Amino acid sequence: VKEKMSRSAANRGGVGVDILINCAGVTGRKPIDTFTPPEYDRIVNTNMRGTWLVCMAFGELMRGRRGGSGSRGSGSSSIINIDSFVTHAPLKHVVPYTMSKAGLQALTRGLALEWGPVTSGGIRVNGLAPGLIRTPISAAMWDKPHMSEWASRQTPLGRLGKPEDLVG
Repeated sequence: VKEKMSRSAANRGGVGVDILINCAGVTGRKPIDTFTPPEYDRIVNTNMRGTWLVCMAFGELMRGRRGGSGSRGSGSSSIINIDSFVTHAPLKHVVPYTMSKAGLQALTRGLALEWGPVTSGGIRVNGLAPGLIRTPISAAMWDKPHMSEWASRQTPLGRLGKPEDLVG
């Protein structure tokens, strides 16, 4: 992965990477004792291991630029990892997903500590933990009246979140 990204940056005239947004997420919904090892591995490998691998590859490129020197100026490199509200409010039947996103949260905090100081690369590393958000992927679930009513009762705004609620 690192070699492919380095070649890609070189092919673009040496333009580096200033921002990485990791938004990988797969799940399964069933009781924890019914997950098979391959099902568990698929979830954990996608949500946590894959994100770690991408962070390592991009982090090396970003640190090589001493925090980035793009149009936003020195020290502007940033990694944003999307975890999930379930790390704070677990739900039934998605335990491997919850575990993987909790691991991702720990990775994010660790990277922030290790890579945040200017002497270590000056890369801002943050996590975003969306809650109940209506997206094209989740629309079929939220179109069920009992699900949208349930979600409305669970959120302070009394409605499902929208992707634009996450911007800011």
